[in-house]
Amino acid sequence: MNPTAKEKRIRLLEDRIKSLILDKDLAMSALETAVAMSGLHCGDAGPQTFLARVLEKLEAVMPSEVSGIYTVEENTADFALQAVRPEGERERLAAEVEAIIEDRMFSYALQRQTPVMVSTTDRSKQILLQSVATASRIRGMYVAILRDGRDSISDTVFALLPILLISTANTMESQETNRYIKSVNSALESTIERLETSEKNLLRHREQLAAEVAERTGELIRANDQLTAEVAERRRAQEELALERDYIATLLDTSGALILVLDTSHNVLSCNNTCRDYICNRESGCGGGPVLDHFVEDHRELVRNKLEAMALPQAHQYRESFEAAISDVHGSKRTLSWTCSRLPGMPDAPPQVILSGIDISEKILAERALRDSEARFRAIFMAAGFGIVLADLDGFFIDANPAFCRIMGYAHEEIAGMHINDVSLPEDHHKHTDERVRLIEGGESQLTLEKRYLRKDGSLLWGRTTLTSVGDSSTNHRYIIGMVADISEQKELEQALRSAEETYRNIFENAVEGIFLARPDGPFLKVNPAMAHMFGYSSPDAFIQAIPSALEHLFPDSDVRSDCLEWLRDKGQVISCEGRTTRLDSEDIWISVSARALHDGRGNVLSIEGLAEDISDRKAREQHLRRLATIDELTGIPNRHLFLNRFDQLLAQSSRTGNILVLMYIDLDDFKDINDSHGHHVGDDVLAQAAARLRKRIRKSDDIARLGGDEFCVLISNPPSDDDIYALAGQILETLATPYKVDQLECRIGASIGIARFPLDGDTSTELLRKADSAMYAAKKEGGNRFSDYSDDNDPWA
Repeated sequence: MNPTAKEKRIRLLEDRIKSLILDKDLAMSALETAVAMSGLHCGDAGPQTFLARVLEKLEAVMPSEVSGIYTVEENTADFALQAVRPEGERERLAAEVEAIIEDRMFSYALQRQTPVMVSTTDRSKQILLQSVATASRIRGMYVAILRDGRDSISDTVFALLPILLISTANTMESQETNRYIKSVNSALESTIERLETSEKNLLRHREQLAAEVAERTGELIRANDQLTAEVAERRRAQEELALERDYIATLLDTSGALILVLDTSHNVLSCNNTCRDYICNRESGCGGGPVLDHFVEDHRELVRNKLEAMALPQAHQYRESFEAAISDVHGSKRTLSWTCSRLPGMPDAPPQVILSGIDISEKILAERALRDSEARFRAIFMAAGFGIVLADLDGFFIDANPAFCRIMGYAHEEIAGMHINDVSLPEDHHKHTDERVRLIEGGESQLTLEKRYLRKDGSLLWGRTTLTSVGDSSTNHRYIIGMVADISEQKELEQALRSAEETYRNIFENAVEGIFLARPDGPFLKVNPAMAHMFGYSSPDAFIQAIPSALEHLFPDSDVRSDCLEWLRDKGQVISCEGRTTRLDSEDIWISVSARALHDGRGNVLSIEGLAEDISDRKAREQHLRRLATIDELTGIPNRHLFLNRFDQLLAQSSRTGNILVLMYIDLDDFKDINDSHGHHVGDDVLAQAAARLRKRIRKSDDIARLGGDEFCVLISNPPSDDDIYALAGQILETLATPYKVDQLECRIGASIGIARFPLDGDTSTELLRKADSAMYAAKKEGGNRFSDYSDDNDPWA
């Protein structure tokens, strides 16, 4: 019976209602999926894990055989497949995408805002493409191979697909941004903590420095006071010595007595100026003639007897005095009071007699003494090496010697009439009045002081000045004599010395390296703050008091300490001597010491001064680099380089001792399948577990190494027997075949072992490795999970 038109319409309405209900359910499911995906987050997992969870949610809305998400590589801008569901269909999906790229459908899909359906290489299926773009750098494409084509997807879900994927991309960006912000916040918090710690350390160091500065200042003040007292005492001694020397020189030069030196025949050897003026020619002297010729004839016999008495052996114990007249150069008779005595001389030299006479005619004596004194003063005045100036009581210059004119830069005619203030700095003018008052009114006869002078060219001169007030017989002051010695160079040396001392003090106190002075067999004498801080002490004094032996603390190792002392004794210095020692907090540190020995006059080492540097960080880096160079980073066992060095050492040793070496070359079976199926991170975990099992299985005296990839070597020294070798190989196969647990996975592998022996199969590491490798491949050809001895039959190079 055919349905009526009304029944057909009812059925159509019912089908439409069912379709709408289905669309509603699908739309609700899609909205729920969108909400669920907006709540997804990466957490500590990477983008691939997050995208795999997104595919799982999308699969509930749009069932498909294969689904995947591509993202843009930041550096290359290339699309990369990040997630596939199921994982085993990765290659198929990549092949399908390559096919639609060739058909240019891929670029077409990127330009669309809605999903695009295209045919696949498998024409029974269709592939759904949906490009995604956000406001930032995340772009990508959702790809799905549908089971039944587009008709199986609701239009509502189809329309919601771009929203779902854009929500996913935005979620990834927000989570990446959140992780970045967290990392930045963590870095800022760490930086703030370090700054706070540095500020506390700086405040503590500032307090220590202030205390040390105060202490050093006190020491410097005391040392300066002591130095000032010593300089004053030395200056007084020098002044007294100069006065005594000047007194003796003046006494001889200004003496009014006639002084002659005679030989045993009474001939004149030398005489003073007074004698020359009296009885002989001034220019030629007495000419070496007999002294008796100068006496009047009546007195010659007396004089001869007195002089001959000086030749007697006991004459050195007394002197002879007498009066005798002479005939002076003018022929006048003069009576003098004479004294003769024998001069002490060298043991083998002939004796000499000194004869001195004083004119007893007061008028003549006074006149001659005055003229002689004036001549000597003028000679001293003109020839003196230091400046001499004569000034009146008001400070105006009357006369100056050539030395004063030279050091002040003035001509002699310019000096007369100048005032003392004309050659002085303005700030020193008031001192001149005080000096004149002290000389004239204060009762001081002489002043010695150091002052600055102003040369004619404007340059400064430091001079040591001695001022003497000269008066008449009634003690009235008439003028002032000033003697000026140029001490500018001495002042510059003193300033340079003070500057050098200040520089050394600054270097010592502020140096980053430790600086020390110590006894070679005793304590530290002096250390700087950096040295104390290096060893964990609060101050240099605390460090010095706590350490009884300096070198034992710097070098606890007696061998290192002995070498250091030997270098100091033989070469006088040691450069970059390294050793390990201990801080106050018991922490070990490495230090590098450079020092030199200070000797006494006999060459003995009195003390040692040097620099110490904390090189713990450098030593740690060196140790880390040595480990990286010799230890396999993944498994923690020796790498190929270290193993070959050890192998060659054992071969050389076994050649001498006759021991046997057995080399096992181990290659893991089916390991590539683990990397291909589960990824390299799972394969790396399996390699690390396999290395740990091998290490536990062999003896501590045997060697193990990872040669590369999934290849290992075991080197057995002097095994008991072949049966023990085979038993160990079987145990290794058994332990490597035990399943490996990685996360939730269980992985299984086998192993193939090749065995070569020294000296049976070869005597070099290269030859034995090649033959063990050949035996391993023979075991692998037989099906793997077994071991094989080397033989020429399984060696393709034999």
